[in-house]
Amino acid sequence: MNALAPAAFLQQVGLPAAQSVKLMLFFDATSSRERTWKQAQTVQAEILEAARTASHSVELKVGFFRGTECRVTGWSSNPDSLAASMAKIRCQAGRTQILRLMRLAETETATAVIYVGDVFEECGQTARELAANMPMPWYIVQDKSGDHHTASENIFREISRLTGGAYLSYGDKNHHPGAVARELTAAITAISTLATGGINAVKKLPGKPARALLEQLV
Repeated sequence: MNALAPAAFLQQVGLPAAQSVKLMLFFDATSSRERTWKQAQTVQAEILEAARTASHSVELKVGFFRGTECRVTGWSSNPDSLAASMAKIRCQAGRTQILRLMRLAETETATAVIYVGDVFEECGQTARELAANMPMPWYIVQDKSGDHHTASENIFREISRLTGGAYLSYGDKNHHPGAVARELTAAITAISTLATGGINAVKKLPGKPARALLEQLV
């Protein structure tokens, strides 16, 4: 897949600069994602810059979990400082804490949540209940570069559907890490474009992630 960086994509489609956007970007930083974490960190920095490019009034909140830690930043309009903070994070072994992030998100006023992770290891019924009352859409991007868990994909799809969001995936354990990073870039670019420019802007994007997103929303 030949994917432009997110900022280039957003400039290409000519999104409205005055739109107010609040994006929450959540990441799984447990050890199962260590194989592609460095590539993901680079993409995360591009995502933050893309969000700033798309709107003069964008605010970002970044969250992650690893080990026993689950941390969420405050709202910020400075993607450089957020990217610098994310660059210091290293993966640690531990179970997922997605429910904790969902409980944090349900108290927020945001345009959308973008979540990137590979597995779901918690109570599916609780996740469905939280998703059904979530005040913003969740766009989940599943990392399939390691061992794939069908049960995790099913619950990720459910969370996306119940919140009014969408599900995308990227990677394969046989793919080169660079190719995986490009696929992640394209997937999150499509979601960021939707949040900042709407469906018509997504229709202008090339690539499989944009098409998959439109199939779920149109």
